Amino acid sequence: MRTAEKSQFLSLLSKDLAVDLLAYITPFLMFILLFAPDVSFYAPITMVGILVQRSVFKDRRILHDNRYWYLGFMLYFFGVVVNVNESLSNGLFLLTVCFMLALLSESIELPASTLYTNIMISLSLTHELLLCIFTEFSTGSVLIFIVLGMLMDRVMLEKDTQTMAVLFGCFVGVHAVGWTLSGEPFANTAFEIDEIVENWIKFISAPILGVLLFYAARFSLETLNHGEDKILEES
Repeated sequence: MRTAEKSQFLSLLSKDLAVDLLAYITPFLMFILLFAPDVSFYAPITMVGILVQRSVFKDRRILHDNRYWYLGFMLYFFGVVVNVNESLSNGLFLLTVCFMLALLSESIELPASTLYTNIMISLSLTHELLLCIFTEFSTGSVLIFIVLGMLMDRVMLEKDTQTMAVLFGCFVGVHAVGWTLSGEPFANTAFEIDEIVENWIKFISAPILGVLLFYAARFSLETLNHGEDKILEES
């Protein structure tokens, strides 16, 4: 009996160590995968695995792991700046930034982290969707949509500022399609942007900008009115 109990204890201990080790390694996986030749396939699949792992072992997360995600985020940007992997696409870059910000915001309870997450999720989704419509759907795009679908529950629309963040992300995402089609900054293939595509980009972005300006004006007026009411109450 003691031998069986000892083996069971060692098995549980090794499992706990493996889970803890994986939790420490995951913030740096995106940087490590920059050196992989097929990063467009491995990175989204790894993101799905990380999200599933964090969901299954929700009670086993490292306390204050935002420090590790922040360091991993900085290392990833360093690898992008020095151009570690030339096959990195705009869509994958946006998805990775979106993914790491979303997980970083889980450990940082600040309103700004929610706004950044809203911006990047809407930006990545708009960019990839329009890019597929203007060019073609690929396996890499399908994987990106799967990751974005798993991140959608992190989009918050409880306040006007959060809605404005989503609209701003959509607006930038529409114009980011033009940058990708022209081969900037990470796209490997430059497409010839004809006048029809340029008009579509303007046509889609114009109403988004209009709604964004409406929310911005309403938010400014409400803030001004609350400020005046507060001054009157204090006087």
